[in-house]
Amino acid sequence: MAGRLALAVVAALAAAPSLAAARPGRIVAVEHAAVTPTLGRADAPVTVDLYFVPGAEPSHVAYRAVRELAQRHPARVRARFWPRAVGARQGAPALALAAHRIGKFFAYMDALAAASPPLGPAGSLALAVELGLDRDVAARASRDPALAAALAAADHRAFRVPAMQAVEIVFNGQPMARGGGATNQLEQAYRVALVEARLAAVQGLTGGPLRRWGRLHTYCADGADDDGADALAADAPPRYAWSLARLLDAGTACAARPPQPARIDDPLLADGDPPAPRLLAAPLPTAGAPALGPPGAAVPIVVACNPRGDACRAQLSALATLVDVYEGEVRLSWTPFVDLGFEAAADDVALAGAALCAAELGDGWPFASDPPGVRREPPGLADLAREAHVDADEVAACVAGSGDRVRTLVAAAERAGVAAGPTVIVGGRAYIGGFVDARAAALVVEAALAPGLLEQLAP
Repeated sequence: MAGRLALAVVAALAAAPSLAAARPGRIVAVEHAAVTPTLGRADAPVTVDLYFVPGAEPSHVAYRAVRELAQRHPARVRARFWPRAVGARQGAPALALAAHRIGKFFAYMDALAAASPPLGPAGSLALAVELGLDRDVAARASRDPALAAALAAADHRAFRVPAMQAVEIVFNGQPMARGGGATNQLEQAYRVALVEARLAAVQGLTGGPLRRWGRLHTYCADGADDDGADALAADAPPRYAWSLARLLDAGTACAARPPQPARIDDPLLADGDPPAPRLLAAPLPTAGAPALGPPGAAVPIVVACNPRGDACRAQLSALATLVDVYEGEVRLSWTPFVDLGFEAAADDVALAGAALCAAELGDGWPFASDPPGVRREPPGLADLAREAHVDADEVAACVAGSGDRVRTLVAAAERAGVAAGPTVIVGGRAYIGGFVDARAAALVVEAALAPGLLEQLAP
């Protein structure tokens, strides 16, 4: 028994040479075998997330700066690196994650960032092979489904930060000021984040909840003055909304900035700007409606509009992005809203019926996702059937009896308070015209996902 225990101890030490070689009492940066390359202690008060594009020089500057910051403060900084495949740079990000699989991410990135002139696709691949990555694996890295999924997940995280540039440095959930990234700027941002983290810890917030609050604070209005360290004075009121006094003073809701309304297809009943977002008088019936996302999603989004309209299709295309970004948390549905008094109402009712039929008979979603700024002709029955992957003749047979259903759904929307299309309903609140893009809608989604009173008071 004692012999087996001794062998086990020897094996453990051999498997962790970096720990065995560390001098007693010395603080070192620890590399984690995590889903994404990570340096530092899991309980470090400051988490720095770097969203970057391996192979691009601005990303290499940021990578070196964040790596050096983590090495200077190994007990207080946890640095996480999120490679992204943006623009023409597709090979190096996948190779970086493939190198991470064999524990060579930092060796690969250090060599890639040090190369002068910058390495091209062939040089990036050769570097990965030189570091021990199998040549066939390296050659297929950009087509590896698991690596592609990891890169897509990093893009979704970046969207939610929100990261407005290809390279973004985030301290405890809050993006660094634009243009930051030099060593001295990073050090200053770290010191501010450390003070804030200590203040948060006193009030009971650390780790993941602190980073979630940081992201929420980025999206939502806050009464505190954040212009520099003066806002963190000891006698300043707590700026974290989970403190009971702050909750009683400011309420529990996230005060998302009012979104700029997008275009509408239907004339409003009154002149002037669209009215402010308001709660509908009743929920819209969405059972069996065309939808993307799981039925039990925390944030239901319903678009009420006429698919013949440009603005209607623009909302459907833009908001479909949120279903992927907020995987499992958002469900997007469509319900028809047609001006039944319009002279061409019969044609619009038939088109709306075709969309409903195509969705029911096909895969549930009959609308194409058009790129931003691209205008296409209104879809016909054949287009809706093709997008839903169903036979057009089956849709045509269904449309013949769909008119009453469309009129019933339009009447329900009118009773609920929908007055023009498109109207986007998020969590029961109606936004006439919807949103200029998916990022504007994300403000409202983040607000809907914000913790409530009991969640904010929980330890």
